[in-house]
Amino acid sequence: MPPLRVLDLDPAPLAEVEYLFPGEGGHLEVASLPVLRGGVEGLPPGVEGLLFTGDLQGWDGEGRPLGLALPGVLRDLAATGAIPPPSATLVFLLGDLVPGERRGEGGDARPVWEAFLGAGYLGVYGVPGNHDGFGPEGPEAFRERAGAGLLLGEVVEVHGLRLAGLGGLPGRPDRPFRMPEEAYLRALAGLLRARPHLLLLHEGPDWPQEGFPGHRGVRGLLEGHRYPLLVARGHAPWSRGLIALSPQVQVLNAEGRVLLLAPGA
Repeated sequence: MPPLRVLDLDPAPLAEVEYLFPGEGGHLEVASLPVLRGGVEGLPPGVEGLLFTGDLQGWDGEGRPLGLALPGVLRDLAATGAIPPPSATLVFLLGDLVPGERRGEGGDARPVWEAFLGAGYLGVYGVPGNHDGFGPEGPEAFRERAGAGLLLGEVVEVHGLRLAGLGGLPGRPDRPFRMPEEAYLRALAGLLRARPHLLLLHEGPDWPQEGFPGHRGVRGLLEGHRYPLLVARGHAPWSRGLIALSPQVQVLNAEGRVLLLAPGA
């Protein structure tokens, strides 16, 4: 299969969803979730779109968690022809999918996964964020479902795509979805040796050239990668959604965004 390569990313949103989120001191603040479209080459047969989103920690105007409202917004966009239909689109969820009562908190991500799985998408895959919960069954509930895959440091084949995923953060192992930094980087290096086409992360590389936050060690591993790779990350806000980390490696940042890639965009 040819490598995935993003050709462009239009900064003008196709749509925007206004939402409320917990700000400093517990006060609700207003923000907007943009839906951006970009062009991509290298999609496998039968796949017309790749959709990435993460860090959906807010409520829409009707008081619904943003992640539960989003599939309906995207369904309406697809009905106009602005984006490919769900039945030909793969969804990638990059973690931190529900708001908490206070800033920096989260909650049970299962309803958001169920909402996307129930929306008729070709497949729904992703990684856990450091604020995601998965109930008493844990993340295993989304590791054996048809058309779903919550990746915890493995590589899978998805419609011809070699897909790798590592969620959470490097950090204190006594907290959810964290592992010691050395172990995290070792796990990431192992995934890169499998030469995935697409790598899903919650945390991701920093980008000092523009002051974009992230993890320096992750950047070091990706800069040394010698094969074509598309990386999608969340967790840290960047002012734009796409960078070229090296001649081989592109990075999408879907924190607080929806990124829809399709041919000829």
